[in-house]
Amino acid sequence: MNSYMEKLTQVLQAEDESGLELLRLMQLQLFSEDDTNIMTSNIPKTEKDENGFHAIGTWHPAKQDEEIVFKRIVQSDSVFWESTCGQFKLRKKEVDKRVCFIGESVAAGMFFTPAITPAKVLSNYLKVNSNHLWEVMDLTKNCMNAGALIETCKNSLQLKPDYIVIVAGNNWFSDLMVEHNGAFSRRKKYADSIDKNGLLGVIETYRKNTKKLAKNIMKQINNMAADNRKTKFIFAIPPLNYFDWERRVPLHWLNNDKTLEWYQNYRLAIESYNTRNFESALKFGKRMYEIDEGYNSTSSRIIANCYTALGKNEDAYKYFESECDNSLIFDEFTSFPGVSTFIRREYNENNSSCPNIEFIDLEKILIEYSGITVLGKKVFVDYCHLNPEGFHIVMAPIASLIINSVNDNKKDWTYLIENTSSLETDPSALAVSYFCAALYNSHLNRPVTYEFDIKKYCDLFQKAVDYDKTVLDIMELYVKARSCAKGAGFTLSKSGQKLFELMNSPLDFPVAQEAPGVDALTIEAICRTLEDNGYKGNNLRKEYQTPYIKALDRGIDLTEPAYIEWINSHIRMAMDSENGTRRILPFYRSWWPSSFFSLVADGEQDLKVELTCRLPIGNSRKNNTVQVFINNHEVGTMTVNTMWTKQSFVISSEVIRKGFNRLSIEWPIIQQNEKQKLLELKQRYYKGLNVDFFPILGEVHSFIVQKYGINQ
Repeated sequence: MNSYMEKLTQVLQAEDESGLELLRLMQLQLFSEDDTNIMTSNIPKTEKDENGFHAIGTWHPAKQDEEIVFKRIVQSDSVFWESTCGQFKLRKKEVDKRVCFIGESVAAGMFFTPAITPAKVLSNYLKVNSNHLWEVMDLTKNCMNAGALIETCKNSLQLKPDYIVIVAGNNWFSDLMVEHNGAFSRRKKYADSIDKNGLLGVIETYRKNTKKLAKNIMKQINNMAADNRKTKFIFAIPPLNYFDWERRVPLHWLNNDKTLEWYQNYRLAIESYNTRNFESALKFGKRMYEIDEGYNSTSSRIIANCYTALGKNEDAYKYFESECDNSLIFDEFTSFPGVSTFIRREYNENNSSCPNIEFIDLEKILIEYSGITVLGKKVFVDYCHLNPEGFHIVMAPIASLIINSVNDNKKDWTYLIENTSSLETDPSALAVSYFCAALYNSHLNRPVTYEFDIKKYCDLFQKAVDYDKTVLDIMELYVKARSCAKGAGFTLSKSGQKLFELMNSPLDFPVAQEAPGVDALTIEAICRTLEDNGYKGNNLRKEYQTPYIKALDRGIDLTEPAYIEWINSHIRMAMDSENGTRRILPFYRSWWPSSFFSLVADGEQDLKVELTCRLPIGNSRKNNTVQVFINNHEVGTMTVNTMWTKQSFVISSEVIRKGFNRLSIEWPIIQQNEKQKLLELKQRYYKGLNVDFFPILGEVHSFIVQKYGINQ
């Protein structure tokens, strides 16, 4: 047996990877499709207790005073569930109507829970506008996926609700992502399609799988409704923020030898857009869209932005939808949940495949009520999460449907909005909510162009201040906590600990914490807001910047994750201790024609820069020019090829700002052998090795910056 194992090991470890390839091919042949589960659950599995009941999320059944109650217990995902309800009873006592409210973060009221939530708004509508006594049970969970939704719905039927209201659809497809190094069971879904039609085939398979999954989910919910006639099921499709949230995604390798042409048009589109030549940018964006056949988010976003800038929102809408549909396919960058247009189109009030479910499209409701085709910050705080004004609007049609089913006196949803007072909410809690939302936007909302409007982010933080000026103390604590050991001591610092006490919900602190690195945009926006409101924001900014400036004495490497701008464009967002380390990013690779880094300097001394970079293997030209800029001023050029090349140059203090600076590298867009790249991609994918779905336009081994004259 040992001899056989030794021989097998030798085969699998062959340097040409032939053994590994053989193993993978055998797996592909033998692995049955029945063994793959298209729907997973991200909540812990539970068994029936001794009384015959299942847990409902984080609430577990127990007998208390001869009565069954569901008590909240601490488990691995407790922090994600609605945070205020300690327990609820199985039997209705003081109410005659019960609603189970189930859904993901948009239903939970992310950022605003527990101060105000959609469930509380719905409860208020029912209380004010109906003669019945209502109990709305908030069973929402942030990050709830498709399997968890089905399981929660099934278990909530134990409570014999009169209504189950579901607000979901944003989180269903994360398990279907095309992973560059995923488990074999997931790769199986795409292995055949990548062989037959490259990455376009993979995308088609992804879309087919999303439709299959959506139909499976809806079928299960419809069957539950059919089997439980005393409970009425209402499914509300969440809306999306198209106007104020951008999903910039690199282009995957194409089959038509035009991948690099797409990037050339991208550069031209951005140049035109930045000079407000929207007609020209639209032309280049449409060429990109032709090349990628409508499969890329960035080309769709450029077209949509141009149309909105030209006042053509109706024309922009379908491209906004396309942007959202295409933003979740590949896993190599931080993605943002969203409902696919398939769900919105397939499941509506005219749906015949699910006759036991009442459907409401909340996006349609918001558009109809506001008169605005492209929804934005008036009702949203990020890509899909609503603000309290949004809660007030979208809960009205749900309340109207419920009220009209039990009352003879029918009430239209617009009547409810206009004749039901909004819930009063503690201004200080709202201020904290909007502060956390501003952090989320400044860390994750990546513009499709390379420029960003600092005023836009200052306005987000100022909105928090407008609710309650005491949030300025929280902003000050945030910057101080981020100053501790250049951010590494955020959670351990006194400021960080005090900040934790002032957050609204358990999830607020992780949102605040998710910001590895210099984070120039966020810190600048907060410090300006502090200064504008009578605080010493400029002094605080200076204290924050001092450790970074001192580090220039011994030299820094801008390819460290701490200095990479929009780090979550390169590393998937995760609460992972490795996110800010060199180990997570051995060297820097750019999917884009421009790369950006944050440098903090005093502006009093010249800086020496030593750049070691190369172009990806496969470029046909030997000599190509890379340009280096600081704050849009060119400071150096170097000739590069596919071998690592090092060059030093000096940045004059005349072009260096005191404080935050932006260093950028402009890469040449050189034609690569796309057929060879696709062949390599297929081979590596079959073998289970890491693959690059997107072209690499340039790589940086090191980008050293040091004060000139020190140790020279």
